[in-house]
Amino acid sequence: KTAEQYKKENSSKVTPSGGSGGGGGGGGRTSISPVTDYNVYENTDEPQTQPQKETFNDLKNVPWAHEAIEYLAENDVINGDGNGNFLPDNNITREEFVKMIVLAFNIAESADSISFNDVPEDDYFRPFISAAVSQNIVKGKPESDFGIGDIITRQDMAVIVYRTMALGGKSMDCGEYTEFGDSEYISDYAKDSVYYLVSKGILNGTGENMFSPLGAATRAQAAKMIYGALMMGGK
Repeated sequence: KTAEQYKKENSSKVTPSGGSGGGGGGGGRTSISPVTDYNVYENTDEPQTQPQKETFNDLKNVPWAHEAIEYLAENDVINGDGNGNFLPDNNITREEFVKMIVLAFNIAESADSISFNDVPEDDYFRPFISAAVSQNIVKGKPESDFGIGDIITRQDMAVIVYRTMALGGKSMDCGEYTEFGDSEYISDYAKDSVYYLVSKGILNGTGENMFSPLGAATRAQAAKMIYGALMMGGK
């Protein structure tokens, strides 16, 4: 199922109630509205409420990310802990986020060899990291290490999404945006990425006009951010 098909099918199920969506803490929240359908229920003249799909048991506190998580799970981009939980508030690592990006955007695995000291040949994440490196989506930190197990920062997450959306020559013209109070702490290499995603409503701040570029991101925020990029036609 494509992102566009999913968006059309679910456009009546979610009604925005807050700011624009993004990977930011608590941003882009939505409230779930019940869907009433007179056609799919037989032998009754009464409207029925179609329940919101629940793949995971622990999404009650992240309604703003519900649609994103369900879409990515349906398309085998994300999975849970094996016990029916997504763990939306857990921080996400660099390799976990790269895996999500590669799967979400169907980036082909690369035969190119990578030589990070911390990514052995039999590492589960190696094919995903190799694919991202081959497309210049991600680099090491420093070049000799990838940063396996490191929590990804908000600004690095923005850079990876931005570079992925730019694949294939997609126009990346930045719209209007408001400077954050801590913009001076956003690294130079990340500023274009952050401001582009903010201007498109894919990413926002953490409250009180702050971006927290070096702050950690949660699994729910990562899913919301990737989903927002896909809905913009980034796939």
